[in-house]
Amino acid sequence: MDSTTQDVTHAPSTDGYRFLSGSMYVGALVDWVAAANFFSHWSPPAAGDNLPQTTTLFYLHLVGLFLVLMGIMYFLVARDARRHLPFAKLAVAGRVAGAIYYVVYWNAFSQPLFTVCLIGLNMCLAAAHAYGILKPGKRA
Repeated sequence: MDSTTQDVTHAPSTDGYRFLSGSMYVGALVDWVAAANFFSHWSPPAAGDNLPQTTTLFYLHLVGLFLVLMGIMYFLVARDARRHLPFAKLAVAGRVAGAIYYVVYWNAFSQPLFTVCLIGLNMCLAAAHAYGILKPGKRA
């Protein structure tokens, strides 16, 4: 290899997938903020939250850990969306599953408007990820 060429075989590439990368970065941030919320509980949930009595801090923190790991996955996909396209497809399924979770457990939360926002946010991110997968931009 001479001085005028570069070895870019391991360089992250977002060619044609800038929108997908952006939506994945947003997804990572959303999950990390949600994880911080789960980790911020240092006492049992309020009685008005209608959560099952078996709910403990262990499970709340376990959900927080799961969201941290999902955020890391989204972040890594965002760095090279073209290369990690199968994981982006998994992210769409995960966002839809997240929305379904909030629909199923609608009555468990004491703040219905907030729950509607979580459902909408998950569906918007699923749509954004899917759009980024199905309609990649112009490629070089």
